[in-house]
Amino acid sequence: MLNLKIKYFLDPKGVVYFPTWYAEVYREASQQRGFIKMRYKAEGNTFTVYLSFLNKETLESWASTAKHDEFVVQIEAHFTKPEEVEYFS
Repeated sequence: MLNLKIKYFLDPKGVVYFPTWYAEVYREASQQRGFIKMRYKAEGNTFTVYLSFLNKETLESWASTAKHDEFVVQIEAHFTKPEEVEYFS
């Protein structure tokens, strides 16, 4: 199993938008081959998403989709600093 921890640092509009955005991402990601689980934790303007896929190949398959790229563009508009991504097994 491959796990990711992604921290998003958001402006005030992003803080309000995040739950809606997350629900859309979850709906799409959970239909991908190899998806295992996804959840998030909010602390002020920082949102940490925990995402698990079967392996690197299935994660990369999801990350290479046009829909994934669209989601990234939507949330990047609200960044106060770049996201932090950590991979772990």
